[in-house]
Amino acid sequence: MGMMARVLLGGLAWVAASSVLFGAAPQDGPVVGSAEFAASPARPMGWRGDGTGTYPGAHPPMVWSRKVADSAMTGAMCQAKKPGKADDVSGAKALELGIAKDWLILGPYACDDPEKDIEKAFVADEASLSPDENDKAGVLNWKALHTTIDTQSTHYTNEGTCAHYNVDFVYLFGRLENQVGYAHTYLFSPTGGNVQLSIHRDGAAAKMWVNGKPTTLNPKDWDHIHKSTIALEKGWNRLLVKLSCAQGSGPVGQNPWVSKWLFSAYLSAPLPAKYETKNIVWMAKLPGFSASSPAIAGEKIFVTGGTSDLACINKADGRVLWMTTCTPCDAITREEKAGADYVEKIAPLEGEIVRMNEALLKEHNAANDIHGVSAAQQKKVGELTRQKREVEKKLHLALRGLDRKRFVPMNNNEVSGANGTPCTDGQRVYVAMGGGSKGPGAYVIAAYDLEGKRLWSYHESLGAGEHGNHVSPALVDGKLIYAAMTTILAFDAPTGKMAWRYDLPRDAENYVACTFVPTRIGGEGVLITFPSGILRVSDGKMLAKAPKENYFASFSTPIIHKGFLYTDGGVFKKQFQAVQLPASAAEPARVAWTMDQKQWRMEESSGFSIASAVAFDGLYYTVDTMGVLTVIDPAARKTVAMRRMEMYQRANRMVFGFTASPTMAGGFLYIFDNTGSSLILRPGTEFKEAGRNVIENQVASAWQDYKQELFYASPVFEGSTLYLKGGEYLYCIREK
Repeated sequence: MGMMARVLLGGLAWVAASSVLFGAAPQDGPVVGSAEFAASPARPMGWRGDGTGTYPGAHPPMVWSRKVADSAMTGAMCQAKKPGKADDVSGAKALELGIAKDWLILGPYACDDPEKDIEKAFVADEASLSPDENDKAGVLNWKALHTTIDTQSTHYTNEGTCAHYNVDFVYLFGRLENQVGYAHTYLFSPTGGNVQLSIHRDGAAAKMWVNGKPTTLNPKDWDHIHKSTIALEKGWNRLLVKLSCAQGSGPVGQNPWVSKWLFSAYLSAPLPAKYETKNIVWMAKLPGFSASSPAIAGEKIFVTGGTSDLACINKADGRVLWMTTCTPCDAITREEKAGADYVEKIAPLEGEIVRMNEALLKEHNAANDIHGVSAAQQKKVGELTRQKREVEKKLHLALRGLDRKRFVPMNNNEVSGANGTPCTDGQRVYVAMGGGSKGPGAYVIAAYDLEGKRLWSYHESLGAGEHGNHVSPALVDGKLIYAAMTTILAFDAPTGKMAWRYDLPRDAENYVACTFVPTRIGGEGVLITFPSGILRVSDGKMLAKAPKENYFASFSTPIIHKGFLYTDGGVFKKQFQAVQLPASAAEPARVAWTMDQKQWRMEESSGFSIASAVAFDGLYYTVDTMGVLTVIDPAARKTVAMRRMEMYQRANRMVFGFTASPTMAGGFLYIFDNTGSSLILRPGTEFKEAGRNVIENQVASAWQDYKQELFYASPVFEGSTLYLKGGEYLYCIREK
């Protein structure tokens, strides 16, 4: 996803950052053309490869998988059509990630009381129903439905109405009141056995039958999620869901109406699950959730997670080598640490975090089995992590007690305080942690050597937007650049000495994904800054501005390609912009051409991207949060292809389905949704699928149903290897 991000829209979202390294050596940056950085083939790749989302020279695998083994879900399939012979699966599709997408639908039936009438049979002998497409039930017929985003009656991301692959009766029958509908599907299990069934729904009341055995769903289930353990028989099974509504639709939040008569069904293996893998070399347990991408230096990989954790992973085997937690304590002077209050209130908590990291390091390495981790191991890691987060919270609150203005707690960042991707010059790794949510916002910016020794640390409260600050640091011409709200900071990378700071215009509506984009103009390192400036990296001097222009209206990081900065539109300004960079940094950039929303966005979709775009072979590829891929030909200044990709994403009001940036490697376009599922396409104006891959990792949660591990970070490619970071694990993918 975008290199830097600070978001977003009325009460909802977040974005995060991808790796950035412009100029692989601290003191120089190779020049491509006259107006952009890129990594030399002999040097490490930087932000999303060459800075445009392409990894030159990479030849990653096309096929990989991780799927549940030794379970009734292993090899499970689904279809709407009534099976012929008992073992006939010729018309079935794999039940990927347990999502039942194919159904037969019957209805609607008017009812007097939608809650009480759930027990009324609107079709004779409900329990024994075994329908086929077009079978008659009185005056109605069973109709086939394949659930996709396009079979939802509303397409709002702000209220999560496209959160699941729903059977949406409002889409099928209209906005009715006091109605009942039926949905039926056939499930095939090669072995049979217990599975967990989760029904996500909205409506007045619901009932389901599994092979004729009925269960009435409690209307007070948490967040309208019903979960139960069911027994699948070997071979074909019948699942019938009956759902009623009082008011089929109604206003929610900012939306005039959404469907209140829908459900989705997910099946999963009982935990702990065992897995079979293909071309997954290792999995490394992460220190905590974050949306940052990994950074590579030699034989080591660096990842961030949780409130402010940094971990180093051995590239050869996935073993976690060291972990540390960045806190304001790192930047406090020796004299201050000698004070009685610090010694009494802060130092013990600081030491406890160090000890807990040592314990977690051992448990993480014990939980790196690609074939599955025992329930006891999962519980132990989870409990240790929870305890550590509590100690971190106490530490930040205790620091606030010393100086309320200086030490703003860092543990309240929306989603994660470690969403900024680390960067590296091959000798050191640099991180930026913290933020906040609609408040002052505090940050720690630090440098470590590759063995985990802290070289320098800087702490300041710079403020945070409504949904926090999730910015990544950038290495540019020997300086580490970081931005929070309206402040850009530049440090001498090796020493941490402040080189300069620049204050951007204050704008109450400045919910932009990115504050600056590094590039090179006329051989000089510069930052294209919000809203339309050119800032010199060497001394922080603003060289040029374009009055009344804004090149940062999107929620994704703009990319620079062949002398142009391209900006995807955002929620409030959906215009696509092509900004031509000048020949001299003393001249402002100018908007060369634009496209309005109707020219490049699908109407029945979100209309904005969190993922950054990729430019390759004369075409520009961008993916919106609902999975619509748009291909633009910049030379012709027009959209040449547009299509929604059907994958397996799960979303809600706070989480979007597509946040990882599309990436070009080995001559193919790699696209990931937030379940870690991938779609590999041949580049061009036609949608030619070259592969699909699924990574299953079922995560237990006390407050929700079993769910698939979610993935938000952009992939990183190195030679024949793909590194994919999820919310729980870093995956090393390579042909074995």
